[in-house]
Amino acid sequence: MNVRMIIFLGLGWITMTMHVSALETITATDRIVFVGDSITDGFTCPLLVQQALSEAGKPVPKLINAGVGSDTAEMMAKRIERDVLPQRPTLVFLSAGVNDAIRNVSVEAYQKSIKSITAQLQKENIPIVIFTATILGEPNADKEKRIDEFNVFLRAFAAESGYRVADVNALMQAARKSGDQGMIMTDHVHLTFHGYEFMARAALNSLGLGDLSVPTELKPPPYSGLIKSWKFRTAKDALTDQTIRDVTVDGTWKSYELPEKQPVTESWWTEHERQRGTAVSVEREFGKSPRYIGVTELEEKAPRSVTFHVGAALDAIWLNGQRIYKASDWRGWHLDRERASAELKAGRNQLVIETCGQFILTMDDGK
Repeated sequence: MNVRMIIFLGLGWITMTMHVSALETITATDRIVFVGDSITDGFTCPLLVQQALSEAGKPVPKLINAGVGSDTAEMMAKRIERDVLPQRPTLVFLSAGVNDAIRNVSVEAYQKSIKSITAQLQKENIPIVIFTATILGEPNADKEKRIDEFNVFLRAFAAESGYRVADVNALMQAARKSGDQGMIMTDHVHLTFHGYEFMARAALNSLGLGDLSVPTELKPPPYSGLIKSWKFRTAKDALTDQTIRDVTVDGTWKSYELPEKQPVTESWWTEHERQRGTAVSVEREFGKSPRYIGVTELEEKAPRSVTFHVGAALDAIWLNGQRIYKASDWRGWHLDRERASAELKAGRNQLVIETCGQFILTMDDGK
């Protein structure tokens, strides 16, 4: 069975070609999964790849985020079956290593986790692209020595196994030697937008698309199925099966429309998320509070099954007085980290959400 899959794992891109000399042409029906840590969780690199393909008139595949902030390679290996395989990927980009280096994970333990990840994908005949781990800021120079050891292994392992490598580290190292100091944020770990340009370049190169230009300005598409119109208020206590019945919108509630109209100036990444439809300014709009409650109404002509897609700090969802979602363990920041299936009735449906700040919520027919 000739199947392709792209997974982005946290801190680097890995290309796996299943012992074939070249990847097939990317098509609009492909499903590319990105697995990784916070560098993946933010999704900037895949968005740049998507925009590069679109601007070049190339087919744009479905790009799926499976990044979880703070993950090591071992943590990624434990959730491949949960977060990746159900997505039916045709190609996987794997990026892992920065958190391992910061936490002093041994090279031997790191190798074992990477081999576990690739073995799980290979068992399902899923091709892989492996990113080398990205560079770190100067205060983390001692940790970067471990990054170098990881990357020596990744390149050798990929060559031995027939996988492709998206060598972002090599690109960043070359840029650093030429005097480029703008690739890493002030936390000395995460990438700036400029840093993500190198990651996108490496990803495109690994797919045989080195002739495509990497966008210098990201124009992020809005989230499909975004629920836009809300009434909001602050709250001290969490909703319960009893108190949900008392939620009544009156003059004390404030209207809240998404995407937010006021640009965010303190963070380029947050501004991109605002443009996509993430609620990024809840505290600014409603004041500091331990939690916030939002209410909207969904009008339906007939009953239908839907799926709600959850992201950011959304904690709970109630539909017509019944709780249909409660956040579980940490599964990342990105949209679709978790889902909730539900039945809408004909007529008016009341949707209530509870969040401690930023949130993303979309809805579709679940297919």
